[in-house]
This record gives sequence, C-alpha cells and structure tokens, in this order.
Amino acid sequence: MASLKALLAELAGYVLVAALAAVLGGLAAGAWQGNRYQAQLATLRADHTEALAAAEREARMATERYREAERNAGLARDNIWAQARKESDAENQTVVAELAALRAGARRLSLPVRACAPGPGDVPADAAATGGAGAARAELTAEAGAALVGIVADGNAGIRDANTCIGIYNAVRDRLNAASE
Repeated sequence: MASLKALLAELAGYVLVAALAAVLGGLAAGAWQGNRYQAQLATLRADHTEALAAAEREARMATERYREAERNAGLARDNIWAQARKESDAENQTVVAELAALRAGARRLSLPVRACAPGPGDVPADAAATGGAGAARAELTAEAGAALVGIVADGNAGIRDANTCIGIYNAVRDRLNAASE
C-alpha cells in the first residue's frame, strides 16, 4: 500500500499536468471554434448587408422607374386633355356658326315627311306632295333647328368626353404597366 501511495504521489504531478493540459486544450479548442464561428458570423453579416444594400438599390430604382412612369402618364394625360380641348373649341365654333346661320336664315333645315295621299278624284299639285319622285319635306323653324343642333352638339361633346376619358385611362395604364415590367 505504501508503494501505491508513493506511486500515486509521484503520478499526482503528472495527473495534474494532464488535467491542466486537458483544460488548456479545451480552452484552446473552444477559442479556435469560437473564432471559426465569429468568422462565419462575420461572413453571414457581410452577405446579409450586401443583400440588403442590393435590395435597397433595386427598390430605389423601381421607385425611380415608377415615378418616371407617373410623370410620363401625367404628360400623356395633359396632351390628351389639350387635344380634347382643341377639338371641343373647334366644334363649339362650328356650332356657334351653325346656330348663327340658322337664326339669320342663311341656313335652313328640313325633314322628309310622308304626305297624305290625295283622295279619289283629287289631282296632286306636284309629285313631291305625294311622296313621289321629289319626296315632300317640312322646313323647321329656326328655334327647332337650333334645338336639334344643340342636341347634336351635346351628344358629340359627351362622346368626345367619354373618348377622352378612355384615352387617358389607356395612356396611364400603358405607362404604368411598362414601368412594372
């Protein structure tokens, strides 16, 4: 037993050195592993930062493209409105001239009418009165003619407004769709 104690006492230094070496080796391995993880984390952070910067650049470029498309759509809208106003003004001038000509008597409007057929034994005064070769016509008063011209002008204005609205919608849609592609 004494020899065992002496042996243990002698080995105790070695055991202590071995335990210390194991602890120091564990610490070194942990530090090495920690450094490796830190390097991996640094790489991941750098990749993430690059990806965020790229996404931010792409978002900024998409926003710029969209704003440019909005500006172009606004210009197209303004051009369509200007053209519609020009057409409206030209038609209004034509309507005003037409109404003035009707009221002055320089222009007359008439409608074809069906004349009553003469009774038995009556002789028509002319063929136009019976709806024959020259079909009968009824001349409108200046007020009735002006009312018809006004109805036509209002209808044309409504159609022009609807076409302008459709044109603006299509122009804006095309520009914004082009920006999103």
